[in-house]
Amino acid sequence: MIQLTTQLDRAFPGVGTVISDLFGTGIGRLVIAEFTDPTHLTKLGTKGLIAFAADHGLRLEHPRAERLVAAAADALPTPHAALARQAIARDRILLADLEAQITEATARIAELIPASPFETLMSVPGWGPARIGNYAGALGDPERWARPRSTEPLDWCQPSMNPPASVETDTSAEKGACRCAAP
Repeated sequence: MIQLTTQLDRAFPGVGTVISDLFGTGIGRLVIAEFTDPTHLTKLGTKGLIAFAADHGLRLEHPRAERLVAAAADALPTPHAALARQAIARDRILLADLEAQITEATARIAELIPASPFETLMSVPGWGPARIGNYAGALGDPERWARPRSTEPLDWCQPSMNPPASVETDTSAEKGACRCAAP
């Protein structure tokens, strides 16, 4: 994705100042797919861009559309813009293939979960097949644990999660990264 972003910078300098997450938003992906040439976006104008986005099932607010069109108008042509647009077209094909593989793997994991001891995790809000698969892979066979509560410290030792009040964090190496307090 870094390569694709770099090529987009060459083809449409300044677009990253208007859309910070080009891959994570529908409008960002629309720009990558349709507007690597800023002159095309400039000719379309604000109202045309909003209508174009709507035709693709996306809602684009007027202020952001204005900023995109202004960035396109301010974009200076670079000597390698045409070559960058060709690279973007090739990279989009690779990205679509990668996303298809991820979708296929996620679907396969979703098929396996009901037959596993991790089936109940599907009822946890925000947990999908990919997250459950990561959790199951990290935990391993639950039968190797003496009792269910022995896995509790592992649940809250993930840096992206906040521990509950019953978990005390400890930075000393002898005691481990975190431990559960007595209830």
